Amino acid sequence: MARKQITTGFSCGCSHINIQRRVKMTKGQALLRKEVFGGTLFNSDSGKRAYINRDEYESISQSGSVPEHLQREIQLSTDSVLIREPSYLPGNNFSAPDTIFFEITRACNINCTFCFNNSGRRMSNEMSDAQRLRLVQDLINSGVQEVRLTGGEPLVVNVVYDIIRLLRRNGLRTSIGTNGILVKPDIARRLADVGLNLAVVSVDGMRSVHDSIRGAGSFRKTMKGIIELKHVGIPVRVNTVVMKSNIDEVVRVTEFFSNLSVPVMIRRLIPAGRADNMSGEMLSQEEYEVLRKRLGHLTSDSTKHVRGHYIKDDKVAPRISLPFERQSCSAGHRGMVVLPDGNVQTCGFLGPLGEMSVGNLVNERFSGVWRKLVDSQHIESMRFLLPGYNSSTSGPKTNCLAIALALKSSDVQPLHFMRSK
Repeated sequence: MARKQITTGFSCGCSHINIQRRVKMTKGQALLRKEVFGGTLFNSDSGKRAYINRDEYESISQSGSVPEHLQREIQLSTDSVLIREPSYLPGNNFSAPDTIFFEITRACNINCTFCFNNSGRRMSNEMSDAQRLRLVQDLINSGVQEVRLTGGEPLVVNVVYDIIRLLRRNGLRTSIGTNGILVKPDIARRLADVGLNLAVVSVDGMRSVHDSIRGAGSFRKTMKGIIELKHVGIPVRVNTVVMKSNIDEVVRVTEFFSNLSVPVMIRRLIPAGRADNMSGEMLSQEEYEVLRKRLGHLTSDSTKHVRGHYIKDDKVAPRISLPFERQSCSAGHRGMVVLPDGNVQTCGFLGPLGEMSVGNLVNERFSGVWRKLVDSQHIESMRFLLPGYNSSTSGPKTNCLAIALALKSSDVQPLHFMRSK
């Protein structure tokens, strides 16, 4: 068994310690984060995750290896594990979010009609490369298990390769959200060389429809980017946003990429950013039912890897009982967002809709920001919007806080950070 080394990192403004038991990172090595109920075990290569109880956690912690039954469950090819032990183990949430969506820039090479955060130009106060790298190291120390690099377009920032390399050397799963246009052979090779796990590429229709949303010629360039990514062995997933005006195209896109063995995620439209006046494009419950039937031959075939909001969510019950409800909306629970200036919000859609930041990682550590959030009423203050939305919508019932906030009544004010319970 590999020798372990104990390292410590201090959280913001207090004496709490985050302990990491480091071993040499190898392909397929698991990450294990301590929780009040036991632990969150994660395979950064497959993206599979399992919650384990306290006895299982102690067994893995003492032996330094993952038992065979858990290896099979998360598709792990080795028993090697890297353990992170956050100092704060709340009883009402995880000890850290699973995934951070890091918007490393607002600069973008295209100007999509429904961009949720109004990307295009770089923000005047975006972090420096050194600040970005310090922030990423802080996220690693906090117990986060995956970082999705988004924007804007993350590939316009040269430090993206150093960020991916740093994350992968520390065992985290690393993905990018990209339009694919900038992916030329040399870019694809660099991404593969630094260990990128997944590229999520946006495609919202076949050629004419996609180009009308994302700019003339963008479909052809995006397809070339996808081909280059697959050529160097980087897994690709296509995200497509479904609206009333592109339902037929979404079906065509899904069938097209499924035939190419590319997984597809069909996302709902959230009227935020440049889409703030597009609520009329959101599908009704009946339209989703029709779409589900049209895609049934794909969603029922496990080899096609097609899923989507209100279409096929692949909900799986936790293997053990948790002391809190695992919410389907990940905001402030299993996911958080870091903006280009270091501000932290619970969801990328909630900020453009009026949510105030819960901290800033230029001058705070993430563990301290997470504790402030968990100890606050911030998420509860947004969940009160859900019953009203669900009782009045013609669309599907939802737990999405962004949709509920986007379509709130006019007398609800922007959501300030609720600091204490």
